[in-house]
Amino acid sequence: MRLEVGDRFHARFWGQTIQFLTLSRLLGANKQISIETDSNSYSSGDQIRIFANRLTESFEPVDGESYEVVLEEKDNPDSSTIIEMTAVEDTPGLYAGSYLASKDGNYEIKAQPQDADKSNIAEFSVRTVDLEDQETAMQPEVARQAAEISGGRQLSLAGLGDFPGTLPEETLIANTVKIERELWDTPLWFILIAVLAGAEWFLRRKDNLV
Repeated sequence: MRLEVGDRFHARFWGQTIQFLTLSRLLGANKQISIETDSNSYSSGDQIRIFANRLTESFEPVDGESYEVVLEEKDNPDSSTIIEMTAVEDTPGLYAGSYLASKDGNYEIKAQPQDADKSNIAEFSVRTVDLEDQETAMQPEVARQAAEISGGRQLSLAGLGDFPGTLPEETLIANTVKIERELWDTPLWFILIAVLAGAEWFLRRKDNLV
């Protein structure tokens, strides 16, 4: 299959083979309609990718331009929303669509009532995640921009040993601090004044001036 054409037919053949053998038999059941999402958990605002594989009773792909599934909040049938999916090119029987995750909760995607007995139910949850926790991987470009804006320097983990050498030399700054203290809070001056005042009073008393 690769002769003179590379992976043109090889990848398509094995991709459709794997899809036929596995997607329709997920969850331990041979369902004619298999509905799956690209993840089991999303944050509000995420794009939910939905896939449906439709097969006949003999497990042959069902051709069609589109297929509709039902999205609803778990245990809340009144929240039903119809999602229309379109056929995936070059993959007979496979349909794909998307939906924007909204409020937090547990959701399920299932087939229309007429196909309910031959389809599985895909479940997922939506949970709000703090912005700083959404992408915890290192962002070198963001670090470089922050260093340029702040006048700093970006260092990798391997360059941390050079960090002390990038610090400016320490400069000693001499500051004179004046502290005013109350006279009565200085015991030596208080005793001296008390002695002088007492001596004056004693001399006046001795000469009958008091």
